[in-house]
Amino acid sequence: MNLVVAGGGLAGCAAAVRLADAGHRVVLVERHPLLGGKAGTFLWNGVRFDTGQHVATKACTALRGFLEKISAADAIRWQSRLRIPFAAPGGKRAVLTRWPLPAPFHLLPALMGFDLLTPEERRKLKRVLDAAKAGAPETLTFREWLRAQNQGEAAVRRLWEPLVLAVCNAGAGEISARAGAWVIRTGMLESASALDLGIPSRTLNAMTDLPVRAFLAAHGGEVRTGEGVEALLLKDGRAAGVRMRSGEEVAADGVVLALDWAAVDALLPGRLPAARLKPGAILSAVLRLDREILPEGETFVGLVDQPAQWAFAKGHGFLSLVFSGANTLASRPTPEILGLAESSLRACLPRMAGARILDAVVLREKRATFLASPGAEALRPSAGALGVEGLALAGAWTATGWPATMEGAVRSGNAVTLSA
Repeated sequence: MNLVVAGGGLAGCAAAVRLADAGHRVVLVERHPLLGGKAGTFLWNGVRFDTGQHVATKACTALRGFLEKISAADAIRWQSRLRIPFAAPGGKRAVLTRWPLPAPFHLLPALMGFDLLTPEERRKLKRVLDAAKAGAPETLTFREWLRAQNQGEAAVRRLWEPLVLAVCNAGAGEISARAGAWVIRTGMLESASALDLGIPSRTLNAMTDLPVRAFLAAHGGEVRTGEGVEALLLKDGRAAGVRMRSGEEVAADGVVLALDWAAVDALLPGRLPAARLKPGAILSAVLRLDREILPEGETFVGLVDQPAQWAFAKGHGFLSLVFSGANTLASRPTPEILGLAESSLRACLPRMAGARILDAVVLREKRATFLASPGAEALRPSAGALGVEGLALAGAWTATGWPATMEGAVRSGNAVTLSA
């Protein structure tokens, strides 16, 4: 079969690789010059940076398999054992690590010694782990559910919220209890190594663009970048190709729409309940400093009780700060965002005291993810949910069982099947 995959983000790349590997001739179309979509790269001060810091965990089995398939397994550097350092105001520090014990006991010693909480607050943490095993309702927010588990504000703010912000890109009061409990169960309970982190060792475009192009070329496929899709072509009720914004029509035996849910709704208006999903924004501030400021030996650190939640060292004085769950900040002026970035660093990192910011840029991804709020799960469609023959959907916003992550995007691509 001749197939068109519209959208060259991770979901589209995974779908194209899967279908090409199954023997189909695939044309992968992406409106940007490079593949990768939201997991992309930009050039600043002569250095290439990712459009926001992306992090995976060893629970991301589909992502790892995809990278192995396209000969890019070395694109992510994995921790041998979980280690997440945190810095709080006044220079206080804590580290969340796992012990060489089977799940779920591997994290208990670290949680019981998490110095950013009082001994009494730490003793209450196990109640959350026990409750998460059974899941949680979609109708409550995660914050409401945590309160029902006797969690105080400090535990919510200093432990549980940073965890779900990193995975779901929304705070405890925004996501559903179901989503929050899923994060705990999948990341902390099911496998001892599940939460071990993986940080890209290449730029995100380098992780996907050239390897996917090479794979598709070797399997008789084609990549067309710099071209957007204007319309879906239908023939006798079946998807028959796409019309590009240039006016060119690309005929096919089937089409995969690996696009943002708003873009799919624009192509097929009124057919997609997921059009009611709300977007979640992520902001990144990349700073060029006159020195390195992270604690000795650390490449990243969580910033406690600050507007910016994470800081990642990029070498040569460059630092990337992440603002997740940033819908209220997304339209604020750049100087305000940079002020929040600087204040976050000065509050938590003593080595920032004498440092100067030489240059800075703010990246805004207002539709980085969907918001996993109560009721959102019912709006997420399966790959074939639109009921159009020869048409499939892919995207981290579809019904993958995962939040909007790189893993969710790849899983959505892997779920695509098309038949003649």
